Amino acid sequence: PAALKSHTQWVVWKLVDTGKEKLDKIPFVPGTNTKASSTDPSTWSTYEQALNAYVKGRGEYSGIGFVLSPDDTFTGIDLDDCVVDGQIEQWAQNIIARFESYTEVSPSGTGIRILIEAVKPSDGCRTGKVEIYDRGRFLTITGHHVENTPTSIEQRQAQLEVWHAETFPKSNTPTHAAPMKCNDLSDDEVLEKARAAENGAKFQALWSGDTSMHGGDDSRADEALCSLLAFWTGNDAEQIDRLFRQSGLYRDKWERVDYRQRTIETAIRLTPEPYRKNGNGSKSHTYEQAPHPVGAAPAESDGQKRREGVATRLLWLAQEIVTEAFITPDGLAYARCPDGGVTRTLPVRGVDFRRYLTHQWEQRESVALSADAIRSVLGHIEAAAQYRGGTQTVYTRVAEHDGTVYLDLSNARWEAVKITRAGWEVISNPPVLFARGKGVLPLPTPTSGGSIEALREFVNITDEEWPLYVAYIIGALNPSGPYPLLAIHGEQGSGKSTATRVIKELIDPTNPPLRTAPETPKSVIVSAMNNHVLAYTNLSDIPTWLSELLCCLSTDGGYSIPTFYETLDETTFTGRRPVCINGISDLIRRSDLLSRAILLNLRSIPDSQRKDEKTFWQRFDEAKPAILGSLCDAISVALRNSTSVRLDSVPRMADFAKWVVAAEPALPWSAGQFLRAYTENRAEANVKAIESDQTAGLIIKFAEGLATDEWEGTAAELLACVKPEGELPKWFPPDGTRLSAKLMRLAPNLRALGVDVERLPREGSRRPLRIRKVAKESEGGEIL
Repeated sequence: PAALKSHTQWVVWKLVDTGKEKLDKIPFVPGTNTKASSTDPSTWSTYEQALNAYVKGRGEYSGIGFVLSPDDTFTGIDLDDCVVDGQIEQWAQNIIARFESYTEVSPSGTGIRILIEAVKPSDGCRTGKVEIYDRGRFLTITGHHVENTPTSIEQRQAQLEVWHAETFPKSNTPTHAAPMKCNDLSDDEVLEKARAAENGAKFQALWSGDTSMHGGDDSRADEALCSLLAFWTGNDAEQIDRLFRQSGLYRDKWERVDYRQRTIETAIRLTPEPYRKNGNGSKSHTYEQAPHPVGAAPAESDGQKRREGVATRLLWLAQEIVTEAFITPDGLAYARCPDGGVTRTLPVRGVDFRRYLTHQWEQRESVALSADAIRSVLGHIEAAAQYRGGTQTVYTRVAEHDGTVYLDLSNARWEAVKITRAGWEVISNPPVLFARGKGVLPLPTPTSGGSIEALREFVNITDEEWPLYVAYIIGALNPSGPYPLLAIHGEQGSGKSTATRVIKELIDPTNPPLRTAPETPKSVIVSAMNNHVLAYTNLSDIPTWLSELLCCLSTDGGYSIPTFYETLDETTFTGRRPVCINGISDLIRRSDLLSRAILLNLRSIPDSQRKDEKTFWQRFDEAKPAILGSLCDAISVALRNSTSVRLDSVPRMADFAKWVVAAEPALPWSAGQFLRAYTENRAEANVKAIESDQTAGLIIKFAEGLATDEWEGTAAELLACVKPEGELPKWFPPDGTRLSAKLMRLAPNLRALGVDVERLPREGSRRPLRIRKVAKESEGGEIL
């Protein structure tokens, strides 16, 4: 698995006769005859070194292995003697299906190993044919992957906790003393404190029997309520049971001893002791480990116990300060955290949440946090979000709720502009959840009485293209899109980067404001998850993968990439984003992206009209509040008119065009001026699409030469009709199939120029095309 390859924890191993019934697997330093140690990192190597030593050793070593260290959170689950005649026995298949993580066959071929990301519970590690381990030994890695299991190592802390409790039940004569009850609150005091806590509303909902926040799952709701009761009762099982019977969740199922005990034990195991009352009435945390019986050796090392103590205390702290954890429709976990009088919404795997958690820890504890402890607690919070927190939508900068648009100002007070049909105002605590990615900067508080015309002095835009530039900004403030791509071209010194940056600074300021050409789809999607407007500067080319991805961000709204943290799982981004690019030459070649684009060509700025950057941006910052206020005015007008806009014809970006037309009474030009400019710009884009594809030119010439208004035939027959004389050029389609695919991609551009290409229903093995002469596109519209 790739998650292991990045760690320098690799060894090679040999089968050695140590006098036991079977040969032992002994680790060695790669390329030597020196034994490696599972506790000495100086004897470990990289994956490449171990693999090369194994391959070049020509049988000297039996295989390669990975050392489990306290600095990682990998856990191995061994299932022995479960592969018979090449088939995995059912009991083992059940465990494999339960964890859904990377699984491989052991070196002997008779066992199975499952690898997960989790911290092993301290008690119980072997029973029958099952063994669990997470440090202090090495794993033999065969790479013989079990089919139909993930190829990545998955985070499975919650699943391990539940399965471990079922597989390794606590003994009636425990090796540790029973946990102490750490408070003396009565039932009424427990209820009073639980209701008054920051998550009191959640407690009260569960107490009354409301399971909606857990998707109506009664068992999850039972576990959630018992976890809260465990916290406030000091893990007193009898008091938890007694209180649960008074709640609205109590039902006949609770009388099943196995269900009741399992639910309470799971709640206690996952909930650390909260506090002990001191004699002076103050409260202090208590996390002391119970002593071992005389003469008994500890199950884990003292260092392990200290690590688990820190992780347990950090988990308790997280449960105290996180008021809510949930997942988004895309499956990402978020946490709601109080901070300085406001509540922030942070992605659990984001840097800001780690820093917030670390800061809160440092305010209360003097012990340093390890990466191991943080990863473990993040896994707990993700599990709580997934299984107990419900699903909510998190927005970036712009949102819509009940017909109202909210613009996040991203300031320290977590204020937003509330825009309605009647006007706008700045409010605190909007009814939608905003997340702020890394580098997000605040917007100024908008002011009334400004004009969008004030923006003119900051951009080098011609009068003809001015409505298109403003229309793009108005469109970017539409919460749902779709969004046209803005492509700004011009020679050096024409103000391309400035015109691009002005848009970012005006509605979605970030640091840095502009980015260079992206190298991978992952980098684009990560930017889309953290920004509302994506702005790229000084592009020289748009490769096919980027063109297709920009089309998705413009209108389609869905894309998947490998998860960018911890594992190689798939992360799905569902949403649209405004994108702005600039470059010297015409960047867009593919017709599908051109049909979604607004093209602006900037002229060179005379030296006499240039301003130094410091003066320019200082002046812009002064004008920005009033310009932003005028944009809010325009969005309010768009909301008021959005249902009454009618377009004479429907362009490719119809919803965008309707939104701008709806806002037009508040924009600095006469009615209809935007659609005229947009129609001309789209015509230019169609011409560019045809010019960039020589095959399209042949089709137009063929249509113009028809004696009638239409032609029917197969793609192969059409290919023969338009085939150039002499030696075929490299760009000419080699067969009818590829010609047909190209024509379907170019169809919108050809139609706009008066040639309609249509696929007709199949006639047996024959799939005909129809080519017709049609009127060229024209657009118009009005507000009724």
